[in-house]
Amino acid sequence: MDKTAGLLIDDFRLAKKKLHRLFIIGLALALGAQFYVVEPYVSLKQREAGLNRSQKESRTAIKHSLEKETRLRQTKNKVNKELTAIRERINEFPDRLRRDLSRIRETLAVRQAGGPSPTPQQQSLSQPLDRAQSGPAIPIPGRIKEFSPAVLWYIDDWFNRLMEDLDRSAAAPLRLLAADTGISGADRLAPLAGEAVQALNKHIQKIDPGFWHSYGGTGGKREVAAGFRQELNRVFSPIETEVDRILNQSKKHLAVRSGQLKIMNRELEQIRKELEGLSQRISPLESTFGPIPLELKDLIRLFPFILSALVLTLSFRLNQVLRLRAMARELFVRDAPMPPQLVSYHLGGWLLPEPGGRPGPLPITLAGFFLLMAMFLRSAVLVGWHPELFGKEILDVFFSQGVYRTGLATALLLMLLAAAKALGDLAAESRAQAAPGRDQA
Repeated sequence: MDKTAGLLIDDFRLAKKKLHRLFIIGLALALGAQFYVVEPYVSLKQREAGLNRSQKESRTAIKHSLEKETRLRQTKNKVNKELTAIRERINEFPDRLRRDLSRIRETLAVRQAGGPSPTPQQQSLSQPLDRAQSGPAIPIPGRIKEFSPAVLWYIDDWFNRLMEDLDRSAAAPLRLLAADTGISGADRLAPLAGEAVQALNKHIQKIDPGFWHSYGGTGGKREVAAGFRQELNRVFSPIETEVDRILNQSKKHLAVRSGQLKIMNRELEQIRKELEGLSQRISPLESTFGPIPLELKDLIRLFPFILSALVLTLSFRLNQVLRLRAMARELFVRDAPMPPQLVSYHLGGWLLPEPGGRPGPLPITLAGFFLLMAMFLRSAVLVGWHPELFGKEILDVFFSQGVYRTGLATALLLMLLAAAKALGDLAAESRAQAAPGRDQA
């Protein structure tokens, strides 16, 4: 009997020590892994994913800004080129008008003599001199018979053609550019272009119709051309200023974006270094348990299942200890009651209820299981609900994030069942242990 009791007590004491050791070491490793590896790793991966998204957005924005700046520069160069050509035509206007006065007179004379009238295709009155065709053909409408009305028609036609070319070659590209809502400030270009054309038309209306009688001097052809050229420069100057302002704003925006991109690159580099540092934190585990053929990301994905395995093992160990304790209690109560000091030494423990019905460390056991369950839920949410931890290099057993979550749900169910059984048995053992004490009292 004594030998059997001794063996039973030794088994109980050994099982109790293993339970305590597993609880202490497992809880310590779980806490360390949770707050020293898993939490920092997931936080860094979240920051890395956010920076990668921001980096991609910044690169796209820079690309679009460069494309818009290119369109803006091309439009500016095109408008400047067309304005330069129009200025040349204005500068040539006095000489052209003086030369064409004789051609207008000859055209009217030919018409009065019964000759063929020129067609509009024979001469473009708004072309520069170096591109104009020679000859007396001026396409004057047949209704005009007198020289002065013919000259006025010629001047009006020249200005109308000039304004049409100005609108098509300078104002229209600005209106098209203003339609691009992605260019900040471009919406002001269309109104400015319209105001410029209206101002030039008003200036033309104010020109003295008799200016063609003199070449130089006050009110002559040269003065009219100079005034029109000055008005052209004046009304298009705000447009050029606005385009330059938009370009400068675009440059500043690109500089800011480029600076942000450089900062993101530095932060990403720092995060990668920290992730490499985290990989070195599993070295103690490798030295304790031998080489682990897994990367840090794989271990973190396995961490919730390691916690569930720890809870299941603790539940199994606790049930084993409780069965040995119950056997020892029944043996000594039935055959030979053990002295209270021996009962306290052999059967007591900080993880199990104290003998004699005194309040034991049941709250410690409950707190331990609750802490492990909470850590499981926390790590499961961190890992299972963050897609940045699931890439092309995932473990073969985790085919997808959905399969991984299913595994987590299964592990949680097993943990709840095992913990409920272990804690239920622990509570029953506590009540049974307290019963003899009340009977003796």
